[in-house]
This record gives sequence, structure tokens and C-alpha cells, in this order.
Amino acid sequence: MIIGSWEEGERGRARNMLLLGDVDGVTPSARGRWFGSKGWTLIVVVMVLTGLPDPGLAVSPAVLPSTFKRCFGRCLNALKPIEEIVFLPGEPGYIERMGWSFEPDPKDKPVAFADCKTKRQIRCAMRCAKRWNIGVCPRAGGHSRIGSSMCTGIVIDVWQFKQFSLSRDQNYVTVGAGLTLGELAHQLDGHDKIFPVGHCPSVGLTGFLLAGGLSEIANDLGLACDNLKEIQMVTPNGVRIANATKNQQLLWASCGGGGGRLGIAYEMRLRVHDASKYDQYVSFMTRVKNDVPGFLEHYMKWGSRDPSILTRLKLIFSQRNSTALILFNGACIGTTVRSVCRKRLQKAGFFRYQLNQLAFRTGKGAMRLLEFLATASFKMPSPGTFFHDNSASHSMGRYVRTTDFVGGYGLKFNANHPPSKSFFKRVIRTSYRECQIRGNQKCSYVFQNLGEAITSVGPQQTAVYGLRKATHWLSIRVLGAELSKSKVTMRHLAAQFSDVTLGGFLNYEDTTLKNYADAYYGPNWRRLTKIVRTLDPTGMLIAKQPIPVLS
Repeated sequence: MIIGSWEEGERGRARNMLLLGDVDGVTPSARGRWFGSKGWTLIVVVMVLTGLPDPGLAVSPAVLPSTFKRCFGRCLNALKPIEEIVFLPGEPGYIERMGWSFEPDPKDKPVAFADCKTKRQIRCAMRCAKRWNIGVCPRAGGHSRIGSSMCTGIVIDVWQFKQFSLSRDQNYVTVGAGLTLGELAHQLDGHDKIFPVGHCPSVGLTGFLLAGGLSEIANDLGLACDNLKEIQMVTPNGVRIANATKNQQLLWASCGGGGGRLGIAYEMRLRVHDASKYDQYVSFMTRVKNDVPGFLEHYMKWGSRDPSILTRLKLIFSQRNSTALILFNGACIGTTVRSVCRKRLQKAGFFRYQLNQLAFRTGKGAMRLLEFLATASFKMPSPGTFFHDNSASHSMGRYVRTTDFVGGYGLKFNANHPPSKSFFKRVIRTSYRECQIRGNQKCSYVFQNLGEAITSVGPQQTAVYGLRKATHWLSIRVLGAELSKSKVTMRHLAAQFSDVTLGGFLNYEDTTLKNYADAYYGPNWRRLTKIVRTLDPTGMLIAKQPIPVLS
């Protein structure tokens, strides 16, 4: 709210300056002051916009979008039609972009969307947002599970930053922040290189990496962020380049401390790996229906003692099935002989249990392996094209949030005394009760063993904490009739593992965890908070995942 009182003088100029966005004569340094010029006096009263900590220049919320757009155009000197970059409420482009986030929060109605494709455009968007005291949030693939790809301020979308440049020695690649995991994997495949991507091609690389980046091949290659060598971003305090010799604190925070709270990243330099190791493999799929608790006990005890076997275990409960079902999938690396893979599984002790519908497939090529690990399917309509065909930014976006809720946790089991068979019997009984009585449609647990490439990194060497000291990663998904009921059920299921839970995984938020800050960041949260406060002292960046405030 702006209240003005003028004496004789340039009242028309003053009104235009403050209400129409011409701020050449009113700088942020003059906030809240009395202005006097040529016989007129102006009193400015600023209303703090909801959720923003520091009052600055402000106008009526109704004209704030157009004010931002004019400021943005002046900053760029209108070198490009602003209509192709900035989209305001009511415009077709704005309505379309409201459906570009994976889990949108219905309360989020952005002031504007800014589809930036150059560093200068990001700087202008940040400068104008800062001038008018508007919060901002970044978006790339739009796949955040907790709605970080949307906010009530300016959504700065970097999906058009698609640079890809391999170094001469082909050990590093410089990429734009708009690449998706599928686009990166597909382009690297053309050079016989590989990167620890996840299983969903449309996930934005930047958000995936800043949250840590857990991959099916991370046990060998490390988390995605462990391969980050340099990152460039625009912060509220200016452009920052972080690497081993410059802005090391920002590089540290970018490995698992992201979530939209550090700045707007636009370019990264990554270490990539030779894909030939994964050129030959035998994939396998099976189901376990009998002695499910015993198989779970054995799987946790086995851990990842044989790095030549990649595995993932999914435990499913649904209203249609009266018994728990395990889907056990994986691949034997470095061989195309099925009998060799069978012997590895036998040595690992899995044949002690009845493996139903056990099937093997010989495969060649790292990209085909990634496809199988992502889909758990032998039947691909166009083998070798899954990551390419499904890699479009925002391709999994929607206008309405789903009713399923997902949590992710790092678990630490005692190697000598892992959870017993009786423990998993209780887990199964509780899961049936929660998933059936509460009317949920489906509940599932996904377990992944964590290998040395993840756990050998010290828990304070990066902002990632929970996975460094863990033995397993657990994801719990509940699909219910209502989101609120799904959340309650998921938290009840997670509580069964509370004694062995080291911490949560970024982008899988559970605010009910004891000592929330320690659960996600361990003793690193104080260091991370100080870095964030230095980069963004006024709280301009809107991050959905909370971080404690130091007193």
C-alpha cells in the first residue's frame, strides 16, 4: 500500500514514479524515507508482501506483475520481445506454465513466470524482483515432489539452458541447467560416457544434483553431486562461480543443500565416466511371495557385498492382493552369460527362497542397462530410446497435485545384527493394517543398498548427510483417496524404522521427523544456514524445504 501526500510541484511525475514502475528517481536505498523535491513532500508507507521478510519498494498486488514486466524490459533494453520471456496472470502462456510442475501446490499463484535463456535475463529477473521485494524460485524440469518448482513470487525457469560441451579428454562435460536427466544420458551415450542419473528421464538435472542425486549406479560412481566440479549461479547478491578454488563454501552447499535456496543455477561442470564397464550385463526379474519376511531379512544382511550385482527391492501392498509381494530386480555387470549371473545370485544366498517367475535377459550397452534399471521391464517398444523419448522438460507436469505421498530415508542397520525376520513380520502386519483399514489404494517400500562410492565420502565433506553413514535407502509411497490421509499413513509406516533412520533425503519432506534439521543435514545444518544467509540475507529465495534460522 502506498499513501502519498503532495504539496505544489511535480505530483504527476511522483505518481508515475511510484505507481507505474518508473523507479529511476526512487532507489531501494531510499526505502521508507521522506522524499522532498521542488516544493513537494511525499510520504511512502510500504506494505510488506506476504512471506517476505524485508520491506522494499511496493505497489498494489494488482499491478505488481505488470510492474515487474516493465522493470524487466527496461533492464534488458527490450532487446527481445518481453512477451516471449515474461508471462503474467491471465495470459495463455501463464496458464500453460501453471501445469509445468510435477506436484503443484494449489496455493501457489506466481506473480509471473520468467523463461530465461541467458545469464543476463536471470540477472534482470533477480534485480527487478529484488527491487520490488518479490520472492523468487527456480524451475528446470519441474519435477520437485514437494512443490519447489512453484511459488507465489517469480518463477525463474531455466529449461532453455541446454548447453552440452564435452572436454577434450572427455572426462568432463559442461552443461546448461535446463538439461534433463534423459537429455544428459542420451547425449553422453553418443560419446560412450555415463553419469549417475536417476530413473525418470524428465527430471531436471539441476534440482536432482543439488538435492544430492541418488542413482541406481551411484554405488559405483557416487551420488550425482559427488561428480560436480563447478557450478555457476545468480544469487541475490550477484553472480557466483563455485569450484575447488573459488567459493568453495557454495560448492559444498550445492552438494545436497540445494532445493532452491542458494540461487538460480545456469551452468555446471561435471565429471563423467567411461560407459564400457556397463556394456555387458545380464538383467533379472523375479517375484517373492513366500517367506517375504525371511527374504527381507536376508536382503538387508547381504547388503551390497558383491558390487557386480545391482539390485533394487520393492515391497508392495494393495487392496487387491491379500499377501505382500516383493519385486526383486537387478543386473549382473560385466557378463553376458546367464549361468554366471545365476551363480552370483546363488552365492549371494537368494536361491534359498522361492523365486517366482525368475527371468534373465542378456543385454549390451550402458543405455540399455539404464533403461532396464529405470523401468524394470524387458519389453521396451524402442530399445535404446527410453531416455531420449521421455526427456522433455515439464513433460510430467500437471495442474492438480496427486494424492500420493512419498518419503525418503537413509537407514543404518547393524551389519552383524540386521533387522530380524520377526521385525519384518511386524512391518508387514502394520502395513496391512494401515493400507487396508485407512482405505489407501496402494502402499509400497523401495529398498536400495548403498555402496562404498556413497558411504566412503565423509558425512561433513558435503551437505548430504543421511546417506553417507547409511547402509540402505528407503522410499515409502502411499497412494490414498486424499493427500492428507496419504501423509498420515506414510508417517505411520516410516515410524517403524525410526530406530535405524539416520535422516531424510532432500525433496522427500517429512516435517514430523524428530530434530528435523539434524535428520536432513546432521551437524551440517548450521554451516549450511550460514552460507544461505550470506548468499541471501533478505530471504528472497523461496525454498519449500525448511532450514533452521540461526539466532
